[in-house]
Formats: sequence, structure tokens, C-alpha cells
Amino acid sequence: SSNQISIISHIETYINSDSISIGTKKNSGAIQINTGESDIKGSGLIQLSTGRSDSNSGSVSISTGDSVNSGSLNINTGNSQNNGGSVSIKSGNGMNGGDIELESGSSLSGNSGSIKLKTGYSENSPSDINLLTTSSENDSEAGFITLSGSNGDIRISGGSNKDINGGSINIYA
Repeated sequence: SSNQISIISHIETYINSDSISIGTKKNSGAIQINTGESDIKGSGLIQLSTGRSDSNSGSVSISTGDSVNSGSLNINTGNSQNNGGSVSIKSGNGMNGGDIELESGSSLSGNSGSIKLKTGYSENSPSDINLLTTSSENDSEAGFITLSGSNGDIRISGGSNKDINGGSINIYA
């Protein structure tokens, strides 16, 4: 299609450009970046990053456009016969470490979006969800884990499955 860019064959055309735009107001086009397939070795690496800087490095922003119904943003690893791939989200180190914030969308008239942390299904034993803080350099104190609701309830329940009653809730000091 004329609205697609083959990165391999057209990279030299855009190498000195500040930005790449394709498509029209009717159809904004598509950009697809992928490595080749491999039957013997790994299928390759795609790395998006900004360059090093002595002052402020650039940002990497991935977003969908505004719309009547905006698109989804999916970050997935491929399925595997052995071990599934991991997803790692980590902020930077520094005098103060960078924050990580997960926030659902606001609503003008209905419910705001939900945030769900969920482990995958297992025929043997399910995995855990761990919320952890670490101690400071001098081991005098550790960070806090705070559960709070704004004009809402906080519910903690033990899970259940088709064969067993709900699990226990244990709180230790």
C-alpha cells in the first residue's frame, strides 16, 4: 500500500529528516517495524532509545491518537514452548530515582478506568503478586506500601477456585 513505509528500503530517504509523516486526513497510514523470521537463531532486536546527553536526554513517547474511540496500547511478549518472555518496566537511577506511575483514564459521566494486576493461569500452581519496598542504605527504615481509597472502600479478599474455598488473609508485623 502507498501509505506504508518499508523501513529497510526507505531509511536513507529519511535519515536527515526531523520527522516522518505519512498518510492523509482520510487514512493516516501505518508504520510497521519488525525483524525477520529465524528458524535457527534469535529473530533479532528492535531498540528505540534517545541518545546520551550531558544535560537532558530526550524522551520516548508511545501513544495512540485522540479519537471518538481511541486505540489501545499493547505491550506483549511472544508465546513460547518453554519460558514466556518477561516484560520489565524500570525507572532510572539517580540522586532521586525516577517514579513509575500507573493511572487509569478519567470519566466525564461514567466510571473511570480500572487497574488490574493479574497472574496468568497455571495447571500446577499459580504465581504470586508481590508489592515490595527495599530498605535504605543504612537499613534504618524501609519504604511504605499504602492502600488508600478516596471516598471508597478498600477490599482485601482471599481468592478461590472451583475446588477449594477462599484463601486466607495473613497480616504480619
